Amino acid sequence: MAGSAKKNVCSVNYRTRFVTCVCGVVYNIPLTCGKVYIGQTGAGLNERLRQHSNTLKGTPRSHLSSHCRSCGCKPLFDRTHVIFRHMNQRSREIIEAFRIKKNHDTCISAPFIYLHDCEISLLEKT
Repeated sequence: MAGSAKKNVCSVNYRTRFVTCVCGVVYNIPLTCGKVYIGQTGAGLNERLRQHSNTLKGTPRSHLSSHCRSCGCKPLFDRTHVIFRHMNQRSREIIEAFRIKKNHDTCISAPFIYLHDCEISLLEKT
């Protein structure tokens, strides 16, 4: 796995533990419709998944909750996997945007930052 060699293990003991918790990650949540949600967090991954889970209740307030409401699918939080680890937020945002772009056919996420084609090309070479 690319990124920092540091483990970035969470120090919080979460009541709802979807996955092994780590901090500073880009993650992939598979959906029952076959698509995926890609996101990033500096906080604990279980905390972020709990937040996503809470947005599924009531009025949709995120890409994930809007998609699930319109599609009728469900996120498979317990199958979430880490695709990159780094404590630097900008590094995570770049990799998040890159992975969203590379998975555009199956990804429901929108990147926080925009990457130009030349930047995508450079990332593909690394």
